Amino acid sequence: MNDGNYISMEQIWQQPIQIKEEDGMVEQIEGLHKDVVKVVKYNKYGESTNYRPKYEELSSEIIDKLFRMMLSQYIKI
Repeated sequence: MNDGNYISMEQIWQQPIQIKEEDGMVEQIEGLHKDVVKVVKYNKYGESTNYRPKYEELSSEIIDKLFRMMLSQYIKI
């Protein structure tokens, strides 16, 4: 159940935003909280772990992708 403090990419019809892919490991943003993002790491065996970095800890490239994704929710280009 969503209490309004979390949005999954699936809820807004978006694909996860990939942060990194190397050596069979994929790291991607799968959800947004007010102050942090939900990042999930998948290894080559399909096992996953997650962590929640603050927006300030993300690269400017990832922030730009998030901004464009959210903007596209309001402005259909």
